Amino acid sequence: LNLTTLWPTMNPVIGNKALNHQKLLLNTDGRGDVSEIDKVHCHLSFVLREIKNSNIDKMDMQVQRRRASLLSSLEEYTKTRCFPKHEDVNAMNERKPCFVDSSGTPCAVAHLMQESGADGQFLAGAIVSSHKHDTIGKIFQDNDLSNHIKLWTERVGLRPSELALIQPTYEFVAASCRIMFSSNLSEIKSAMESSTALTNSEIHELARKIVIFGDELVSGFGYPLDDIPNYLAELDGLTIPDHREDILALVSIFQKEVDGAGWGKTRTQPKDYLGLLSEEDLNHWKQSNISNERVKH
Repeated sequence: LNLTTLWPTMNPVIGNKALNHQKLLLNTDGRGDVSEIDKVHCHLSFVLREIKNSNIDKMDMQVQRRRASLLSSLEEYTKTRCFPKHEDVNAMNERKPCFVDSSGTPCAVAHLMQESGADGQFLAGAIVSSHKHDTIGKIFQDNDLSNHIKLWTERVGLRPSELALIQPTYEFVAASCRIMFSSNLSEIKSAMESSTALTNSEIHELARKIVIFGDELVSGFGYPLDDIPNYLAELDGLTIPDHREDILALVSIFQKEVDGAGWGKTRTQPKDYLGLLSEEDLNHWKQSNISNERVKH
């Protein structure tokens, strides 16, 4: 399965090579149930391994140490699984880079600059001001910035080509939510058409996807919330047979998940998912300190 032909590119240099390498299974529209967080995490993990294997023998030892320190910091950043989403309203249907989003979440390259000292922090701020959604290649076409970036890369031991390799693209802040909502709703409708009730494992899996959708919904700092009335209207419009208690329970928690993501609303709690989520997922949620990853994605 060649994911590059199915799904918008994760990176302008290597496309979806990381996703192909990890054999992440996507459906025919190239999106599937693989979360945006998983896609970005997969790309960064892959390029980290590639860059660490680069030959740096001719590099000054002090520069090598700076490089090693920043790559270690990038590894920790990747583990946090906290990534931006792009906010370019003129490209809602495209994947684009986002250097630092409105909530202050940096992309991987911005993180490297911020961690490198005052000059890197200044450089990151300058890029956000004028090239927030541009690729590294496009940023290097800015003569005022390109010289500063080259000096920075020489100091920290990261090549411009490596920055271009690292830089992911991201979905628009509301796009992934719409995709996930439609996918979950389709599964529920399909289950409604079946003459047999869902098994416990099928209920657990659908409930898990609803939680992941809820996490995605609150991670977009406002944009996805405009869609909440539409989501609730679609769920309210479902005609569920009285005897399908399994579907009634799932739609009810789906509605709570959507409504709880609104401004000033109370989000769902583990107790709301008793009997719907598996014990493993409930335990993970109770122990998780990551607000946008209550169950394992």
